[in-house]
Amino acid sequence: MGKELKTSEISKILNIDIFIADLVRTTFNDFCNGNYTSISDETIEAILNSNHKLKFIREQKNYIKDKIIRLWKLYMDKKLDMTHNVYLKYFQMNIEKYINYIKFDYVLLDEAQDTNEVVLDIFKKLRGKKIIVGDPHQQIYSFRGSINALYKIRNEIDAEILYLTKTFRFSDYIANKANFILKNFKSEEKEIISFKEDNNKIIENICYITRTNATLIKLIEKFNDYEIKLVRSPKEIFHLPINIYYFIKYLENDKYKDYISEKWMLNFKSLDSLKDYAEEFEDYELISAINVAEDYKEKIFELLKSAEEKYLKNTGKIFLTTAHTSKGLEWDKVIICHDFQNIPELLKKEKYKTIKEFQKNYRMHLENLINGIMEHFEHQYIIDEINLFM
Repeated sequence: MGKELKTSEISKILNIDIFIADLVRTTFNDFCNGNYTSISDETIEAILNSNHKLKFIREQKNYIKDKIIRLWKLYMDKKLDMTHNVYLKYFQMNIEKYINYIKFDYVLLDEAQDTNEVVLDIFKKLRGKKIIVGDPHQQIYSFRGSINALYKIRNEIDAEILYLTKTFRFSDYIANKANFILKNFKSEEKEIISFKEDNNKIIENICYITRTNATLIKLIEKFNDYEIKLVRSPKEIFHLPINIYYFIKYLENDKYKDYISEKWMLNFKSLDSLKDYAEEFEDYELISAINVAEDYKEKIFELLKSAEEKYLKNTGKIFLTTAHTSKGLEWDKVIICHDFQNIPELLKKEKYKTIKEFQKNYRMHLENLINGIMEHFEHQYIIDEINLFM
């Protein structure tokens, strides 16, 4: 299974400017993640209108459409490795051919807060009684095109809504803090009620949760003399910084080219150009990985070896993980690390004068979704950061 194409790869494949390539990448991903059934003028128009990042290129819609068609044809002709997004899109576009052969008693859509239009369209077309499960406050993948189906589908199907507000996983102390954030930032009216007694139990394990793999690597160094448990594979954690290390070496000596598995990096002629790219497109993970590669240099391989040994040994009471990987897990004590975004600072950046102003805008967006008005919330990334922190 192939990986999704990066902006620099699209730029090279289609022989277009890298900034135009990023718009093409965004449009292509929106097409694959949407419920569109063809690459038509209407489809491109709808995509450009629904994504605020694309509205300013509406006059170039025919050019963008041509590039999307070319990319799709390359996948269909097997000249590009098939990706999850593309084969799922292909199935959704052709589901009517197979629908008579597919029937279930029940169809359950789990993690509905992080589904997307293409999955939702397939879900609605499948035959059988429908069940949707999810938590709107755990939506953390909107950057991949996910939507909050729990809100969107309310006006599309006749269903009973049941709320699960009681928890046995954490005490009132945590519940009260969660309720404060959800109420003041997201206008949540339902409160979490804790049924777990805060009996000062003995702490048998502790987990450090980071925003990025880069901070995770720094923690691995900090706890190098301790037994630790890693929730993710060290190869996944170190993958990007090590590729950047080899990219830096490649700039000095061409023989390191074959060590780079992230081939899209080869489109950049200097480390500064890669940094500019990361800053321009606000790729927080890439920015952090570059810093790690520069700071640790060859030492990164010592840390990787140590991490792999600890990962295989799988002992210790100190857990290290990222927020995305921690979902659904629990520990006796959790420490949130310093690399999460500062939400008030993000609100200032987007010119909000008060939290109430942001809350009002988001509430209006949710009401529109529930009433069937599909629109992209301009500052959804802030909601994602709040949810990630939660």
